[in-house]
Amino acid sequence: MRKTKISVNKLAEYLIANPARRRKILQDQKEPNAFKVTRYSKARKAIINYFLNGKGDKNVIKEYLNELIRYEFESSFLEQDRKLTIEALEVFYGSNLELDLRKYSIVPVSFKSSRINISGIDISVMPDVIIHGTEKGKEFIGAIKLNLVKSHPLDYETGSYVSTILHNYLQQEYPNKKVNLKFCVCYDVFTNTIYYAPRSYKQRRKHIKAACEEIKLIWPHI
Repeated sequence: MRKTKISVNKLAEYLIANPARRRKILQDQKEPNAFKVTRYSKARKAIINYFLNGKGDKNVIKEYLNELIRYEFESSFLEQDRKLTIEALEVFYGSNLELDLRKYSIVPVSFKSSRINISGIDISVMPDVIIHGTEKGKEFIGAIKLNLVKSHPLDYETGSYVSTILHNYLQQEYPNKKVNLKFCVCYDVFTNTIYYAPRSYKQRRKHIKAACEEIKLIWPHI
């Protein structure tokens, strides 16, 4: 039997959707489109590298851009993905990212442990980098998750739900670490908008739990 699973972004969208849209979201999650999943993978890799190694120097992004601009693919899918990746990286390169991480340690994420289970639903969180740092003499941990879908920009509600689940994931994955809400970040690249985990997250967690319980009931009938 397949596990009942949903991506964190789609769960956030589900939380604010009408009944018809909710059903469509679950149908898409049950039979995901492999091509959609692989979109923007090179853009994601470049931006992750910027956080890991760039330390505020966007020349890391420029190098990726120059390489992609020179290269062309014979496959129509790969060529379209190349153009989308260039567009995403150009937006990121020209953005004013109000997130200075130069004094913190940024590490990559193992995707083997990038899920959280809420009420029997596997939620694929997949943060892109983990942040380790110290503030006021106290060590903390945080994470950044990128949203790299131009056709589905986040808004305040969906972005806040994604960052709330990201915060929950970190608390479960790193039980001996203090998770800093200010560094649980969902970053929408195309709109250059940062959504931080809200301080008033307890009510949102209740909504998330209720939605997962609903999904568990509906899933077998989709």
